[in-house]
Amino acid sequence: MKVSKKIYVWSFLFGIGIATFILIELCKKNSLNVERIYSNYIFPFIAKALGGVFGLLPFSIWEIIYVTLLLIPIYLIIRLIYLSIRRSKEIKLHALKYIKTAIILLLPAYFLFNFLWGFNYYREPLVNTLGLSYPKFEKRDLIELSKELIYKANALREIAPEDVNGVFYLKQNFSELCESAEEGFGYIKLRNIPLNKKYDNTKPVALSKLMSYTGITGMYSPFTGEANINIDIPKPTLPVTICHEQAHQRGIAKEEEANYVAYLACINNPNKEFQYSGYYLALNYLMNDLYQEDKEEYNKLKSLYSEKLRRDLNYSYNYWKTKEGPIEKIWDKINDSYLKSNNQSAGVSSYGFMTKLLLAEFKNRIEN
Repeated sequence: MKVSKKIYVWSFLFGIGIATFILIELCKKNSLNVERIYSNYIFPFIAKALGGVFGLLPFSIWEIIYVTLLLIPIYLIIRLIYLSIRRSKEIKLHALKYIKTAIILLLPAYFLFNFLWGFNYYREPLVNTLGLSYPKFEKRDLIELSKELIYKANALREIAPEDVNGVFYLKQNFSELCESAEEGFGYIKLRNIPLNKKYDNTKPVALSKLMSYTGITGMYSPFTGEANINIDIPKPTLPVTICHEQAHQRGIAKEEEANYVAYLACINNPNKEFQYSGYYLALNYLMNDLYQEDKEEYNKLKSLYSEKLRRDLNYSYNYWKTKEGPIEKIWDKINDSYLKSNNQSAGVSSYGFMTKLLLAEFKNRIEN
């Protein structure tokens, strides 16, 4: 490549990186414009286009890309070790070549990530869009809402199907669950946020059993528009996980907001199994908060769990306990860094902030 052409290429690449950085800084200060222009106007066209292309395939393209991206660094490290042993003089040249290639790939990927989806991280907070406000924390609200959800979860669990071990079971197969989840979004209205569109781009992860060792239940791909689901996870959380990733698919980027929208999509779904899954997720987060706040009250409410609900919780606990290890810890740190770099300062703790939205809705409901 000629020197002038190299300068042009590198200038173009760094120009993309700088322009993306500037756009992000502008987005941080203009959430209303991001909401109105990007999230509600530009992004739905992007999501529909990606769904139209990648939704035609029954398998996840992103899973193939993701696994490849994980294997490439391993290959490069092995190759550099080999070169250091056999041809030590060439190792610096090869290392520099790999760094250049990484930059050439990462800068356009940085732009595409944000343009195809990432700008949604800077949209107007959902609590504002809903016309709610985060109330001053009061323990009695947490207790009352937790109690309400326990009764609802108990009642739904009583009529739910079970497997031979007495654990919650789903009658629908994966494609039927995805269809039901898509329909569920049509039953909720969040003011100006278009949630009722169908994308038909939810995929099962072929390596779900391995994925569980990372602690990840699902993953949305901004590059392909695919909602990738770990289908090996305990069944009580599978419907709400599908809805969570489909919420991302609809431009709800922040984790606590995707959790909350998934909860709404489940509890408003006519399918009772989805309703149970929604209450199951919300109850877990609420009770975790109550445990930190008041262990005595936590134990009182826990005694209200039905035997069937207890079985599901115990099964889920034991399932994830067997998946704990160094891989899960590494992935947790990676996810934490990713979220913090995308306008979620609390990192992985942001998932649990769903309780703030639940309590805001609860407070609004009892006051009106």
